Amino acid sequence: MTKSSFDGLADPGSIFLELGQSVGAHPADPASVQSLLSRALQSATDVAKFDDLRPFTVSVLHLGRTLIEKLLRMNNFSQASDSERDAKGWPRIGRQFYDVWALLGHSSVVGFLQDTKTVGEVLEDCTVVSQSFGHDAPPPADGFAASGVFSGVGVDMARLEKEHDTAMRELYYGSIPAPTFADVLDRVRENRSLLTLP
Repeated sequence: MTKSSFDGLADPGSIFLELGQSVGAHPADPASVQSLLSRALQSATDVAKFDDLRPFTVSVLHLGRTLIEKLLRMNNFSQASDSERDAKGWPRIGRQFYDVWALLGHSSVVGFLQDTKTVGEVLEDCTVVSQSFGHDAPPPADGFAASGVFSGVGVDMARLEKEHDTAMRELYYGSIPAPTFADVLDRVRENRSLLTLP
């Protein structure tokens, strides 16, 4: 993946690939992956001569499915008891806010969310898959923007903001300033209608 191919989401200064914890292959697109070592050596040698340095193609889930899976995990967290939240890990949920902000800022995700037929199929597939991992709480009737992690209903927002800020300080290496917690919530509110899934 190149920075230009994903509008900055595949920034060489950030994490490139995170393996999912759910299963589902729809929808997906082929993407080229190149190691950091290969990138560093490009100016010094012809990396195509070395099998282990050549870029390779993998099937990557559409960013829209990634967003839906993240929203479901975050919604599960918002509906969990305090002890379940401690077990699920506040830092893990705090790290998701940047991802939601970045994904909602990507034109392919916005286009994906406008395709209600595909979104409905993906949401149904995620629900079926989640049965093997417990299950997902149903999305709020008013959409994911109404989920406690974004609305503050039943969730300690100060703690979520602290976890988001920690994640940005320790994990964010983007080329633009990291979004604040308020920036994330604003983007979610701006996309409220798109986040009310079928």
